[in-house]
Amino acid sequence: MGNLREGGCNKGQGAEVLRATVLLLSLVLSGCGSLGAVGTIGALGAIGAVGAYEVLGTTTGTPAANNDTAIRKIKIGASRQPGGRQLLGDPSVAYPNLLIDGRTVDVWAYRYSYHRQDMLTLVPILNFYSTQGTRDESSVNVLFDVDGVVSDVRITRYK
Repeated sequence: MGNLREGGCNKGQGAEVLRATVLLLSLVLSGCGSLGAVGTIGALGAIGAVGAYEVLGTTTGTPAANNDTAIRKIKIGASRQPGGRQLLGDPSVAYPNLLIDGRTVDVWAYRYSYHRQDMLTLVPILNFYSTQGTRDESSVNVLFDVDGVVSDVRITRYK
């Protein structure tokens, strides 16, 4: 900035002061800075809506539980245990000799889950923080009779 004239400032100096004030005010109102381990929050738009950043994404289990193409190839009354293992791989858990619906069966359970938790989001105009997450879970249970033939396939999905 140049020297101020006596009795006020020129238009260039006023614009610089206004820009500096707006920048400082936007940084303060948007919560720009750090929330410790939570992370940095950045402002978007005039109302101060703030974007959330992905923090954590966790995948567990067997991806075959989400493989609809492979699951459709399993035929009740025709597919056998080696064919099921070839299509879906090793089960997450195997339960031998269970009594289900009055029959003894082996159950191969395939489980898959993906969870993502987003960081805190600041909404300055409403003065609150929020967070959201995503979950995707699948469970496939393949039941085999005493001869090792598929007797049932049960699928459960949560999204």
